[in-house]
Amino acid sequence: MRLQQTKVVFALSGLVNPERAELRSLACAMGAQYRQDVTTDTTHVVCKFDGTPKIAQARQQGCFIVRTDWIQACHHEQKRLPEDDFLLHKQDQNPPASKRPRTDVQSHGKNVDSSQKLPARKDQVDEETSKMVDGDIKRFRDYLASQVKDNQDKETIARKGLLEAFVYAKECHEQHGDLKSFQDEWIGPIPLALQRLLEDLPANVTTKRIEELHDVYQLVLSRSPT
Repeated sequence: MRLQQTKVVFALSGLVNPERAELRSLACAMGAQYRQDVTTDTTHVVCKFDGTPKIAQARQQGCFIVRTDWIQACHHEQKRLPEDDFLLHKQDQNPPASKRPRTDVQSHGKNVDSSQKLPARKDQVDEETSKMVDGDIKRFRDYLASQVKDNQDKETIARKGLLEAFVYAKECHEQHGDLKSFQDEWIGPIPLALQRLLEDLPANVTTKRIEELHDVYQLVLSRSPT
């Protein structure tokens, strides 16, 4: 379904990966523009809780401050839904006219699926690689334990988050020709294989190489018990 274009420029607050990356991908797939920080053109801050510096700045600028389910609901309906039903607080319901929608969000006709399976490179999986992936899972689990206080399945989230890191790194490389934006914007542990790419010469970092590493991690994760 093709929807009319609107200006939605959003920042995220109080979120950790992989949920952060998933919400960003859903919004961008509908034509929204992402900002790492609250900028002068930001229209929305999507958050889980109050009290962050981004929310304070958003209130000063008159941005919409909405819960995460606003993005999910918009993506489900494939249109921009009224923000009033998704506001963090009712006091945040009167942004200036410049922040209000005039038309719907544009869909580019593709959904971002961070779990998309790619061909595995079995020849690259050895004991050392398996240990490296296992170590990355442990680091991601430990990170989630310090950030997420509820009873979510942190093992599953950690595995998904590792693969999402490669997906987002690939997107950044395709858009900018390097991994600087990935390094600046990714919140959470960076898989060791990507850390090594960041330390390598830019000429040696290719989208194909990122895809190969994603495939190796995916294969190791499929073989290891949850």
